[in-house]
Amino acid sequence: MDWLTSNNIVYSPNMRKIELLNIVKEHLLPKKTYKFDVMLEEHGFTALRLPPYHCDINAIEYVWADIKHFIRAQNITADINMEKLLKLTEHAIENVTIEKWKNYCAHVESLENAYWEKDGILEEMCDSLVISLDDDDDSTENEATLF
Repeated sequence: MDWLTSNNIVYSPNMRKIELLNIVKEHLLPKKTYKFDVMLEEHGFTALRLPPYHCDINAIEYVWADIKHFIRAQNITADINMEKLLKLTEHAIENVTIEKWKNYCAHVESLENAYWEKDGILEEMCDSLVISLDDDDDSTENEATLF
């Protein structure tokens, strides 16, 4: 809200977080364009970017963890060379089945849904704690009984 006020952007103090975010998005500088995104859009696709620092909602992270675990488990004597590492890596990648991918994607989807649910609960809690700045009445019910 401070940013909106300092940039002389009209808003209502009673707006929800999502409404305020939409107003901010409308007034931000144009987003950076990437050549890769343009190429994708020319072919009817859109790039999907994951939020930074949330590896738990990136299915490939679970696949890489599986691959690394497989390689560590096979390297019992700790005498791995590049040739052996390459063979183990290829074998580990071949063991990533469609079923494993489906399971990782389902796990990520369930985490995303849980995050959305928690975000909604948190937003509702925060909204209920917001004090309207438009309220001219500075007194409370109990204030009259104090004097």
